[in-house]
Amino acid sequence: MLRLVRLRDYLRSSLWFLPMLLVFVLVLLAAGLAYLDSTVVSTWGVNGLYRGSAEGARSVLATIATSMLSLAALVFTITLVVLQLAASQLSPRVITLFLQDTWTKVAMGVFLGTFAYALTALWLVTAPTESYTGFVPILMITVALALVAVSVLVFINYVHRVSQSIRVENVTREIAEHTVASVRAMYAQTADDEDAAEGRIEDADREADRLGDRAQCGHDVLAPRTGLVVGISLSAAMRWARANNAVVRVLAPLSAYVSEGMAIACVYRDDESETEFPLEDIISVNGERSIGLDPAYGLRQLTDIALRALSSGVNEPGTAVVVLDHIQEVLLRVGGSSLPGPVFRDDEGDVRVIVPRLSWEGWLALALREIMYDGRESVQVCRRLEWLVASLSRTLPTRRHHALRRYAEQIAELPGSQRPYVEWAGLMRGSDEVAGVP
Repeated sequence: MLRLVRLRDYLRSSLWFLPMLLVFVLVLLAAGLAYLDSTVVSTWGVNGLYRGSAEGARSVLATIATSMLSLAALVFTITLVVLQLAASQLSPRVITLFLQDTWTKVAMGVFLGTFAYALTALWLVTAPTESYTGFVPILMITVALALVAVSVLVFINYVHRVSQSIRVENVTREIAEHTVASVRAMYAQTADDEDAAEGRIEDADREADRLGDRAQCGHDVLAPRTGLVVGISLSAAMRWARANNAVVRVLAPLSAYVSEGMAIACVYRDDESETEFPLEDIISVNGERSIGLDPAYGLRQLTDIALRALSSGVNEPGTAVVVLDHIQEVLLRVGGSSLPGPVFRDDEGDVRVIVPRLSWEGWLALALREIMYDGRESVQVCRRLEWLVASLSRTLPTRRHHALRRYAEQIAELPGSQRPYVEWAGLMRGSDEVAGVP
């Protein structure tokens, strides 16, 4: 399953897969229409869908092929410029978001596919001679003209989407949507004030020490390559551990950088029997993280955009405020979810998997700590942080309040929080309310 997710993410981020698929489809379409032209449409005569000569058909198809190749080159150029702007103005980590845009690849595929279609039709057109009546694929030329109309519409839509995609509001909103979807997929939502799984958080080291004789038979699992831990499949680890009466302890958490040959997991067993550990199905090591396997990566991207905006060379606190709007949404979904682990047991209550995971305090630190430091002088940022923490405190269950109170106290001591800001009628000062919002 983990390999399939990695393959899906790779294909979604590739600029070649979908365009080449559309090229292949349009070439097949050209072959099918050529067959229809030679068997069915030829009986209609030249006064059917296309009234021109063979030379006119070749001229039309050559013009279509040339223009489509130019449009494809233009799309490639614009895409590279957008990637460069996104990396310099927002964060290099958001480039994947632009690479996954479906409409960019659809535009490339339509233009290149129409180009290949026109070349195929151009190759089939033959002028009449004394011994040969010639062949003008009437249906193919008609569909080629229809593809030109479709290409114009696709190009207009592409230009519109590119002009909108570079806006920070759209980028941060899309990152937040992907992150929230990943959180909902990985963590179950809970409406109870106390979550059973989190109510008995177990110490991973203590549980490892209780393994007894199994610890003597433990052996390390080494990283197969150098890279980042981009995915951990808890379900696959549980299945293998139950089937082999073993305990799997993951040593490298998500986003950790590991070198080839470094221990990334340890397997404890009652005996020393040799059973191959399916590392690739349980722990994925790759060169780049993905939000689908690691929702904290989406929060990292949002934080990077805010830090870039708060840097002395940019100094745009308004952009950081926009980012905090979406960070609040992510934290709201995380805080309302169950964060089980790090110790996982089977139905009989036996420890099977130990996986390091990000705690609620860790999520808050990732989302707020760096922004608090870099934006400590900004009145806008400090007031937005106050409102964020107050809003989460009113919405999230009680078990999340202790960490939020600590952050509220720290934010209140920031220099930007000591300065006056916009006052709103109807908002009372107090621990649960704020005096101003950006």
